[in-house]
Amino acid sequence: MTAFSTRQVQAGYVPAAVHNSAVPPIYQTAAYEFASLADAADIFALRKAGNLYSRSASPTQQLLEERVAALEGGTSAVAVASGQAAVAVTLLALAGRGGHIVSASQLYGGTVDLFQDTFDDFGISVTFVDQDDADAWRAAIRPETRALFAESVANPIAQVLDIRLIADIAHEAGAPLVIDNTVGTPYLIRPGEHGADFVVHSATKFLSGHGTSLGGVVVDQGSFDFGAQPECWPQFTAKYPRSVISYCGTVSVSDRLSRPS
Repeated sequence: MTAFSTRQVQAGYVPAAVHNSAVPPIYQTAAYEFASLADAADIFALRKAGNLYSRSASPTQQLLEERVAALEGGTSAVAVASGQAAVAVTLLALAGRGGHIVSASQLYGGTVDLFQDTFDDFGISVTFVDQDDADAWRAAIRPETRALFAESVANPIAQVLDIRLIADIAHEAGAPLVIDNTVGTPYLIRPGEHGADFVVHSATKFLSGHGTSLGGVVVDQGSFDFGAQPECWPQFTAKYPRSVISYCGTVSVSDRLSRPS
C-alpha cells in the first residue's frame, strides 16, 4: 500500500485520463508529469513539444490561444493576463531598446497612458497621429520606427479605421501593423484579412462577454517577414546571446545559441 504522503497528493487522479467533459477543464497546475527523464529532458531542451511549466503555457491557456488564432485567421497566439498586457508585450517585443512607434491618437485611455508614460520610461517613443490622416502617418515614420498601432474600432468613440490604408503605409516603411481588435471582434472584422500583421484583444470584454475574467491575447498573422531586414529585428533574427542554466543536465549553452530567439 502506498504511503499516506503519496496518497494525499496522488490518490484518485490519473494524469493521462480523459473524462469526456463537453467543456474544456481548467488545469490548475504549475508542473506536469513526464513519461520519463528522457522525455522531460527533450521537452525542456525544446527538442519535443509538451507541457513544460505553466509559466510558459498550460493546456487551458493553449486552448484559448489556438481558438482565438483560428477566429482571427492567424498562425499562432499568446494569452496573457489582460488586454493592456497584450498591447505591452507585443509592442515591447517589436520596438526593442530605443525603438519608435507610430500610433493613432484615437485610443483607449489606458493605452494612451501606457504609451505616454510607461514606454517613455523604457526609452521607447510614440508619435500620435489622427488615424484618418494618411499623410500624418507617413510623416511620423522614422528610420527607427518598428511598428504602427491602431484600434480597428476606437474605444470608446467607435471611430472605424481604414486598416488596409494604414497597413500599406506600414509595409511601405518596412514595419508591421498592430491592430487592437477588442471592439471589432473577429466575428465582425478580421484585421489580418486587411493587412494587419499582429492582432491584440482585451479578452476581458467581448471575447469573454460575461464580465468575470481578465485576459488578453496576441495573434501573429505570420505575414510580416522579419528576415527581410534582419538588422532591424535582432531580437527575432540574431542568435540567442545569453548562457542558460541546464534543467535536468541536458540543455547546453550551444543548444540555445544555435536556436533563433
